Amino acid sequence: MIKITNDLNTLNGSLVEMKDQLIYELGQQGVTATFDPTTGLLGLIAHIADISGGGATVSNLTLTTNKSILSYYDSDTCTLTATATDSNNQAVNGAKIIFLQNNTIIGSATTDNTGTATYTYTSTGTGDTTITAITDNATANIQIEDCLYYGNWDKIKTWLKYTGISGRNIYNLKPNYQTDVSLEWQLSDATITNWLIGFGQLDGTYNDIKAMIFRYSNAYQMWTTAPNEGPYTKGNMNNVTSSTVFKLETTNLNTVKFYADNNLAGTYTTSNTLPLYLRVDDFTASPLTLNYLKVKPL
Repeated sequence: MIKITNDLNTLNGSLVEMKDQLIYELGQQGVTATFDPTTGLLGLIAHIADISGGGATVSNLTLTTNKSILSYYDSDTCTLTATATDSNNQAVNGAKIIFLQNNTIIGSATTDNTGTATYTYTSTGTGDTTITAITDNATANIQIEDCLYYGNWDKIKTWLKYTGISGRNIYNLKPNYQTDVSLEWQLSDATITNWLIGFGQLDGTYNDIKAMIFRYSNAYQMWTTAPNEGPYTKGNMNNVTSSTVFKLETTNLNTVKFYADNNLAGTYTTSNTLPLYLRVDDFTASPLTLNYLKVKPL
């Protein structure tokens, strides 16, 4: 054992001493020990020591973001703001805040005289994610939808390859998808008919649509295709309103679930490989418009 050089009467001193002694003991066994401040036991000890040392005790911690839905395709970022206060609801200056994404440390910051610390999070397209801020004895969490693609219709059209065929407007997006993916959208004009959104190929024929929600006249239908066949109706979607949120979920490369307002309308398995290209067909005199469309891993 090396000489004790830290104050063992404080949590901070004890943790720093633990780290120093552990490095020494490993060295005696011929192991050169270093620590990464974001991973491993030594790094964790050092981080706990950092956030437990000095200043007023943090009793309350809040975490906010200026943007809760991000688009990886557009390199979106958001600002995470942690606010630390003591038991008298006064700002705590100098508190070390550690930020984690799904329990993995992604960065740290120190609160200023207003008790706030910020961190810029850059989209990784990982889907629904939990962001956590921790300090000495307080924790706060928020949820972020970290999408592969997200935007309104004007933005969506900048992603998509446009093909006009037989009086129809067809938009396709080559995927940056993982195996399991969710496709969700909401119409900005629910009176528009004759459209389809789903997964398919690029040649513009119906035969290459593998899974879609289709509206013809006033009917909302769920369609899939079988090998070497054209598309056929799997079922009608009921209880659709002007504000309905539509969603397709594909899993295991061959199963698709259809939702209207988070209500499961149908589940089908196809021998086709899903997902493929994102495909939007608009074959109406009134152009299709969407409040938003999002694609994210499940």
